[in-house]
Amino acid sequence: MGRSRETVADEFLVIAARQGDGSALNDLLVRWQDRLWRFACSLTQDEHDAREVFQETCIAIARGITRLNDVGTFPKWAYTIASRRYADLVRRNERHRQAKEDCQSDRSDQTDLLPSAGELRLHEALDGIALADRRLLCLAYLEEWSHRDLATLLGIPLGTVKSRLFNAKQKLKQKMTKDQDEH
Repeated sequence: MGRSRETVADEFLVIAARQGDGSALNDLLVRWQDRLWRFACSLTQDEHDAREVFQETCIAIARGITRLNDVGTFPKWAYTIASRRYADLVRRNERHRQAKEDCQSDRSDQTDLLPSAGELRLHEALDGIALADRRLLCLAYLEEWSHRDLATLLGIPLGTVKSRLFNAKQKLKQKMTKDQDEH
């Protein structure tokens, strides 16, 4: 059984893309965009989520094309990536939903509790630092997100998460020390 022209063309583009030909990678993604878009739509049943899955799939293909050993498996490989990106999206959405429920539950459980003086100082200090630092500290220490999950959420390397957390803690410490000295 012979291979179709489409299959041969795809294999040629994969070979060229693996060798660093950006134009070939672009042509390959253009050839596959409608199929991958339809697949993302069928998985998510939501245009916004489908767009996210589709974009992340294209990025993963571009980043990983050099590691694809068997050029004939490109279709299977591309659909597998899309399926995994959809699974990642479902997990992220579930974590966010659970965190939101937990937050609402915590608020309803603690409506009659007054914060301690230390908690008030901490919240004042948190309010005095940059939003990005505050968000990172809250996710890492209040919500207990792992460094790896933070890296995934923010789309940055693990080492960058660690250095940003260190710097954010230093800023918070300085702010709390300064506020304490002023009182």
